[in-house]
Order: sequence, then C-alpha cells, then structure tokens
Amino acid sequence: MTLLWLAILLPLAGAALALAVREAKAPAALAASGALSSALVLGLGLASALGRVHLLATFGRLPVLGPLEVGLDPLSGVLMATAGAVFLAVSLASPGYLSRYLGRYTLRGYSAGFHLLLLATVLVLVARDLVTFFVAWEVMSVLAYLLVAYEHRRDGTEGAALHMLAAGEVGTMAALVGLLLLAAHAGGASFAALAAGARGVPDGVRWPPSCSPSSASASRPASSLAWAGCRAPTRRRRPPPRRCSPASS
Repeated sequence: MTLLWLAILLPLAGAALALAVREAKAPAALAASGALSSALVLGLGLASALGRVHLLATFGRLPVLGPLEVGLDPLSGVLMATAGAVFLAVSLASPGYLSRYLGRYTLRGYSAGFHLLLLATVLVLVARDLVTFFVAWEVMSVLAYLLVAYEHRRDGTEGAALHMLAAGEVGTMAALVGLLLLAAHAGGASFAALAAGARGVPDGVRWPPSCSPSSASASRPASSLAWAGCRAPTRRRRPPPRRCSPASS
C-alpha cells in the first residue's frame, strides 16, 4: 500500500518543486521529477496488471455515500501502466520542447500543472468510489484544459481547449446523474456497492421498454442489446419463388 500512496504523493512533491525552482531550471526539474513519478506509476501498474499487487484502502467516510476508497486490480493496473508510459515519455522530452517557450510563457506553471495532471490521472484510475472518482475526474479535466490552452497567445488555442472541456463536461454530467441514481438504489457510492446494486435493478429501469431483454427474441443474447442500444428491426425474408415442374405445365 505504501507504493500506491507514494505514486500519489510524488507528483504532488514534483508540483511543489516546479514552483520552487527558477524559471530556466523548470524543464530540467520536470524531466527529473516527472520521470521518477511516471516510472513509479508505470512499475506499479505493471505489477498490478500481472496480478502481483492487489490493494484496497479506505481513507475516509461520508455520512450518506459511505467510504472513500482507493485500490488496484489487474484492469486498473493496465491503465496505470499505460498512463505511466505516456507521462514518462513526455517527461523525458520536456526539456527540448519547453526551451522554446522560455521568456514567453511560465514554464514553472506548466511543470506544476503537468505533475498535478499525473496525480489526478492516478487518482481516477485507483478510485474505488463515486466521490473520489468524480472529484479526481473534474480536477483532471480542468488541468487538461489549462495545459491544452498553455499557448494562449496562439490563435484558436483557447477555443479548442474550451470546446474540449465543454464536450467532456456534458458527458461527465450525464454519467454522474446516472451513477447517482444507481448509488441511491444501491445504498452506497463505492464501486462494489454500485456493482451489487446494478444486479438488482429491474429490467424496466435498466432498459427502455422497446430495448428490454424481455422484449427481445430468446435467441438474441442480452449483451448484444447493450452494444446496439436497441433491438434492430427484424427483416422479413421474401419467400423463394415457386418453380413449376414440367409435369404441371
């Protein structure tokens, strides 16, 4: 469990270091601290993906929504390893990339935002409850917007970043409403409670009437409805043309 907390706290320390160094030293500091944090995330993700690390810890509790939890399993390990590899590559390439912006933009602000984005990404992947997940998701979305809009003096940059943020927030709010309804039904906001509660949701609530498994043919599996979203209309086959034998003509 210590490695997981270290993977969370190292990016926070990297953000503090980025704000403490001189502007000209910010790219080198980003490369060093970012690579260290990303390598730890990558290694921890690989260990979890291979089944060698399986963690679950509670760090708080809310009166109505229940415990606040973080954890690791093989699936989140794969995602963590992927994120760690991407952030590691960006960290190593940052000195050459950021040197062109010296004197034009704040390099310390970019470096701090990069570390905080890594922290938020890790929290999204290890969250095991609805509250932790969406708080980390919103922080990640805002930080991604700020980093995309980093070159704000360039035409179109701010508009593109704003469009990205707006499109993401529409989907986030829709998912939040659905998951809050499920949490109210399940009696808790942990992912384990949501999974257990989803199994008890009636078909009429889980599926639209025209798309419910009960309205589908018995030969069509319910999983195909989940992918299609609704039952496709049945095509009627035309009967084959009748052929007359020579004797009947």
